[in-house]
Amino acid sequence: MHRLYLSLNESAGSMTPFEFTTEMKQIYEYPNHEGVKSAADPLLIIDLLEVFSKGTFNEQMDIRENPGSDALQKINAEQNICNITARAFNIPVFDPQKGTGATKTYLLALIDHFLEWQEEVKKKHDSTQT
Repeated sequence: MHRLYLSLNESAGSMTPFEFTTEMKQIYEYPNHEGVKSAADPLLIIDLLEVFSKGTFNEQMDIRENPGSDALQKINAEQNICNITARAFNIPVFDPQKGTGATKTYLLALIDHFLEWQEEVKKKHDSTQT
């Protein structure tokens, strides 16, 4: 299950930026909806996901991933996740009139990839702490 961690490095709050190692300065790279290589500050994305979801991002993901959720709940959760993701990454949503923007498929794949990437970063960080 994908979860949004409110921090990639839980001890970062006690460090100055100059104490971070190169490995800790993570930048999330991804192909944007037009296939162009893009980059984002993951902590900013996490903050924006929380702000734009009004603190319900993990709840929306739980509904989407729960096999017991009814179909309408899942559709609403996926649409909310897409809108939140588009805003957080500053990506225009698909406009059928123009045929431009990010599709639902792209936005769901992007957020899944970001959350998986975030989990890997957290695992690597946790393993270096032991």
